[in-house]
Amino acid sequence: MTDLCPGEEGVGPILLSWIDQLKQKGVEFSVSITDSTENIFFDAISIKEEVLSSHKTELTIAKPPSPPPPPPLSSLIGKNKKALTILATGGNKFYYYNGSNCTILNMVDLKTLKQTIRTRVKTTKKEEIIIVLKSTQEATFKSILDILDEIVASGTPKYHYAEEDITETELNCIKNYKNK
Repeated sequence: MTDLCPGEEGVGPILLSWIDQLKQKGVEFSVSITDSTENIFFDAISIKEEVLSSHKTELTIAKPPSPPPPPPLSSLIGKNKKALTILATGGNKFYYYNGSNCTILNMVDLKTLKQTIRTRVKTTKKEEIIIVLKSTQEATFKSILDILDEIVASGTPKYHYAEEDITETELNCIKNYKNK
């Protein structure tokens, strides 16, 4: 008996190797994987034992459903005044605002933005940190990477920051800021 455990890649590769082993021993069977809404977990080792002991010729495995995608991080901000939303634009200009009100924008350069991120992370409880990065069409890939690097280097916990699409409301806030 081969003592294998399914890894992160799932039981598919293990089952395929066992099918080859069983066919070499003269046991013919087929495996079909279904999209079931039930969340069925199984042990690949017991499947092999079941096939060998019962000489079944067909085996159906229900594939667990994919988990639903998480909500956008910005939807969790609500009235969290400690949340920081960064809007990257072209020309080394960045805007940021606190909480969910983009009408109160601050325009800064990259150096000042990095300092703002470090200060925010140092002065906020780890579980309350939320940083959302959004960019306009004019933002460069390098400037976005510089911000992401700073977010990670500042010690922002994983899953407390995200890159999302900029909204029409935020584009209007930038436009209104420029027209002041």
